[in-house]
Amino acid sequence: MRNTRPLSERITLSQNAINAILPQLNSATGEFNGIGYWQSGNVWSAMANHDKSAGTKTFSASVVANLRKVFTLRANYDQFGVSATLAEITKDSKYTNAAIASANWIKAHNLNNNIVLDSVNGHDCSRSPSTWLFTYNSGKFVEGLSILADVTGDSQWKTLMVNIVATSVKSSNWEGSDGIITEGASTATNNDGVGFKGSYPILS
Repeated sequence: MRNTRPLSERITLSQNAINAILPQLNSATGEFNGIGYWQSGNVWSAMANHDKSAGTKTFSASVVANLRKVFTLRANYDQFGVSATLAEITKDSKYTNAAIASANWIKAHNLNNNIVLDSVNGHDCSRSPSTWLFTYNSGKFVEGLSILADVTGDSQWKTLMVNIVATSVKSSNWEGSDGIITEGASTATNNDGVGFKGSYPILS
C-alpha cells in the first residue's frame, strides 16, 4: 500500500524516532543498548535514509564513523547492501563492482529456490540448512538488487529481485495462512527475529 503521509510528516516521524534511540548508542561498539546486532544495523540504515529523504547530512558523520567501527569489529556486516547504496549515491565504480561481485556470489552460492540462505561456514564452505531461514536475508538482498538494477541498468538484477520477492512473500517459513509474518512474534522479549521481520516488509 502506498504511503499517503506527506514527506514532511514522514521526516518528522523519522527524526523523532532517531532522537529517541540515539541516547542508547554504545560508542564502544557502534550498537544500541537494548537491541541486538541486527537491529542496530537497521538503525544506521534508517538514519542514512532519513538524510537522503530530508536532503540533509545531519547524521552522515555519525553513520560513517560507526559503520567503520562495526566493519572493524564484525567482518560480515551488511557489505552488499552498503556497497549498492554507496554505488547509487557516489556513482563510484569501485562500489558498483563490489556490489556486483557480492550479488553474483550470493546468487551462485547462497540461494535456494529463490530464498536466500542464512550463512556459509568459513571452515568447510558448507551452507546453513535450508530450514534455517530468516526474512531479513531475502529482504536485504532484495534491497541491494533493487538499487543494483537501477545503478547498472542490467535487467538480470531486476529479474532476480522479482523472482525472490514472488517466492519470499508467500513463504510458509515465516508467514502464516493469514498472510501475517510469524517470525519474531513475541513483543515482550528482545530477540533478533523482531528486527529481522522489521526490515523485510519495508524492503520487499
